[in-house]
Amino acid sequence: MIRIQLIRSVILSLLAAIIFPISLASPAHAADIIKTITVNGSDGAPLAGASVLIIAGYDDGTTSLVRSTTSNASGVATLTLPDTTDYLRLAVEPAIGDLTNAIMAQSDLSTDLTTGTSQAITVALRQANMRVQIKNQSGADVEKAMAFFHPSTANNSKDMAITARTGSFGIALAQNLTPGTGYHLAPYPLQADLYLDQSLFYRDYGLKVSGSENAQSYSVFTSLSYTTPLDPVGGVYTFTMRSGNIAGQLVNSGGTNLALPTGVTGSVEVRKLTTDGNIDYSEAVTNAGAYSWREINPDGSFPLRIDGQIAGRYGVKVNIFGSQTFPSFTSIFWQDSEGKFSRDGITFTSAPFALNLTVPTANFQGKVVLPGTSTLDTTTIIDINNHDTGQQVNWLRAPTGEFATSLRNGIYDLRVSTGFGSGLTNKYVATIEGNVLTSLVLGSVTQSDVDGIFTLTTPLANLKISLTDSVSSQALTEFNFDVLKDLCSGCGKLGNV
Repeated sequence: MIRIQLIRSVILSLLAAIIFPISLASPAHAADIIKTITVNGSDGAPLAGASVLIIAGYDDGTTSLVRSTTSNASGVATLTLPDTTDYLRLAVEPAIGDLTNAIMAQSDLSTDLTTGTSQAITVALRQANMRVQIKNQSGADVEKAMAFFHPSTANNSKDMAITARTGSFGIALAQNLTPGTGYHLAPYPLQADLYLDQSLFYRDYGLKVSGSENAQSYSVFTSLSYTTPLDPVGGVYTFTMRSGNIAGQLVNSGGTNLALPTGVTGSVEVRKLTTDGNIDYSEAVTNAGAYSWREINPDGSFPLRIDGQIAGRYGVKVNIFGSQTFPSFTSIFWQDSEGKFSRDGITFTSAPFALNLTVPTANFQGKVVLPGTSTLDTTTIIDINNHDTGQQVNWLRAPTGEFATSLRNGIYDLRVSTGFGSGLTNKYVATIEGNVLTSLVLGSVTQSDVDGIFTLTTPLANLKISLTDSVSSQALTEFNFDVLKDLCSGCGKLGNV
């Protein structure tokens, strides 16, 4: 017997989706589009002089476009964009002398910007209750289009605002947060290609509240340990972004720098490892900032920053997107208690540390097709886990439907899903011996390659569900459901299908 549990839920955007939005490829250029943004202040009246910025990005690594202007006396700002971009982000920020209105948080945007078409939307700003500014380590203002995470509502503790100009700005913190609970504030580089200075990294700050709903006061701290207070100067809190302490570079076997191929993108993630080689998710590591993530620049370089001076081994995941020859792979390095780094765990050097990662030869090349077809699936996520421990080894995104990776000897579970991991999933088991893929199995069926290329797919749906709201009788367009099976013929124990 199969029991279906239906759960209506709000779909929340993941940070990974914020940094790497996924969409279908845009059509060939036909005409420009016009976005008309009307800005209203917290009093409901049109707001003149607000900075309005739109980031127009591409999934294939093409440099993003940034268009900006200011709202006129009627609160209206108009921006012209090409119709070929894959995603759009909007930023609205009051004039620097406006001490009343807050910068727009993403949750304030009731209508999403759409690609490929002209559009008119209205943005209603909220009243500011904290003034902040973002600086670099030298004390200078950072560039515009920087992200700032803050709890704008009780249910959105990491809402994101994007700056549309430089200088100080107001934010609207929720007035119904839980006293005693630790919250998160952080300036964050949205994506590297937006900035002339690509060396800056986010920094976590802490926030706690006191008082009853709608009468709360806030305390800011210099870290998520919530021990050292950060005091405002002239009513403004200064959040400092730090520079990287690791200079990374992809190189070939001869040590020559490698650039990413045209149309190929990538990222690098670093995590502290436990003694048994698994990711260390301990509170001490998290609070210290002993982890890092960054996009790979087109020239193959990638700055990183590891904080906390927590000694041990660190795992590196290099994720390459959109290539069947340039592989994703993993590596390691060490850090000691003085904040020095090493490739071998023996000889340590001070920051900035040159982390040259040799790109290996791919030992698993493949493509993903839509079920029952030969059409490449461009929405695929491949999660690679250790077969014995279940620990994630790496994950791949295949925006072109093609992928390549280099795995160490061992047995791995590959979970192939569509829609950024939210769709149907097939689990393949891959065996690497002698640095060669010797077996790839789906269920009990051994998969064969064609000229070294394996074809993966997601399963065909055999159950279709539609839900209707019991009050409005309207069909629901967003919901989650779990499909469970009876494990013992009516005993009440359920498990995954």
